[in-house]
Amino acid sequence: MTTFLKDLRWREHPEDFSWEEQRILLALSTKRWHWRTHDNLRWVTRLPEDEFDHALASLMKDGLVRGWVSDDWKPIFGLTERVGRGSHPLKDRRLAAKN
Repeated sequence: MTTFLKDLRWREHPEDFSWEEQRILLALSTKRWHWRTHDNLRWVTRLPEDEFDHALASLMKDGLVRGWVSDDWKPIFGLTERVGRGSHPLKDRRLAAKN
């Protein structure tokens, strides 16, 4: 059985995210995995490639998802609030929308 973390910031206002974005955020909220490969994340979300790429790019632009590379140089992704901020600051979408 998959266990999801419930105390993540994005879960306070899920209505701020599209359905596709919610699928990606939920897939990255599993207790077991901090990081997921691009292929695994796309497989878990079951989204068409263009919708997946658009939603992932949007989440990365807003600083909610962070990309990195694995030890074998494959792209991996994690929730910024779980894996660290790196070069993507965590932003509040509500504040960004007002500006």
